[in-house]
Amino acid sequence: MLKNKKIILISIIALIGIGSCLLVGYFVSKPKEMDINSDLIQDLYNSVNPSSDYNVASLLYTTNPLSNKYIIDIGLMAYIREHGKENSEVIPKEEVEKNIERILGQVSYVHEKVFLFEEVCAYSYNNDKKQYEVYGGCGGNWDERIHRKIVSAKKTRNQIIITEKMIYESDDWDTTTSRRTVYSDVNKTKQLDYKEVSSNGKYSIKLEDYIEDASTYEYVFEKKDDHYIFKQITQIN
Repeated sequence: MLKNKKIILISIIALIGIGSCLLVGYFVSKPKEMDINSDLIQDLYNSVNPSSDYNVASLLYTTNPLSNKYIIDIGLMAYIREHGKENSEVIPKEEVEKNIERILGQVSYVHEKVFLFEEVCAYSYNNDKKQYEVYGGCGGNWDERIHRKIVSAKKTRNQIIITEKMIYESDDWDTTTSRRTVYSDVNKTKQLDYKEVSSNGKYSIKLEDYIEDASTYEYVFEKKDDHYIFKQITQIN
């Protein structure tokens, strides 16, 4: 009888221990809400969004894995943001590679001419000098726009997940009329609105007006050593 009581007691203690471990594990792994305006969240988000121009920005949502040009754009814009436009007319190849590895980890790519349409028009790659050189003379995409913003961010044990709302706007315009069509995403999954306004006016589409039907994306960053690297972006709806 005494032996049976000992077995029961040991079993109860073991169950309590397992339950405690599971409970601790739950609270440790439970996502923690983060301030979307914090420097960390803003820096991570901006690091993988090198340009607001549609021709560049759309590549984030339409190519998986990231396109070669988009990877280069990330490396170039990181340098421009750190050193300023006036000090970025020539960017060494090694600096671009260093930024890419810091932001994306180990990824495959080749050096080539790319467009940014942001701080600068574009960069050509000088293979002989192993450097990127400013290339001017372009104005970007005036017919298509992406409207987006961060709506939440959370942290797990080794990841930070940033949630974004986004809509896509197409503008078929001439000298008198601007025909604006709003879609839920760049794939035109769902049309949300259509408006005809004067092409000479300053009318602008606002994301907040379509926030309920806007597409939702999650950016996943994973901790590596003392910083986070971008792993993937996924459309939730």
